[in-house]
Amino acid sequence: MFEQYVGNSGRAWLFPAVTKMPNQADHIYATASADWNTPGTGFGGHTILLPLLSNGYFHLHGGWHGNADDLFEDTRIDIRARRLTYGAVALHRSNTGHELFGLLFADKSPQLGTKDRIIKIAQNLANKRKEKVYYSTLSAGGGASGWLEPEGR
Repeated sequence: MFEQYVGNSGRAWLFPAVTKMPNQADHIYATASADWNTPGTGFGGHTILLPLLSNGYFHLHGGWHGNADDLFEDTRIDIRARRLTYGAVALHRSNTGHELFGLLFADKSPQLGTKDRIIKIAQNLANKRKEKVYYSTLSAGGGASGWLEPEGR
């Protein structure tokens, strides 16, 4: 069940009701324009029916999968901390970059937070330890890995 809001742009924004899905920021959709009946090219121009919390369905004509930053900018609705991420921070990484060793932090299961939750944890650990750390993070939107140096070096 989705909630529907209209942004300053005139576009319709839809995301799951928190009572139905706590990770709302992973499932944001928007019309292609302020004219909701003109199909966009998102989802191959297909119409997707989204069940509304207020009953009925929203017919998303070629709409787009959106993100919490864009939703916030257009509507001032802030669900940026409602994204599931899963990650780890370590002292070393394999040559291929796929494995972390010397774990300093690791989620046991995906956690609600912002898209940069693991990067913030990694930066805090790098600063505390005064050394480079490696991180890896996964979400419904994909994954990323890298390293961070202590700030102020």
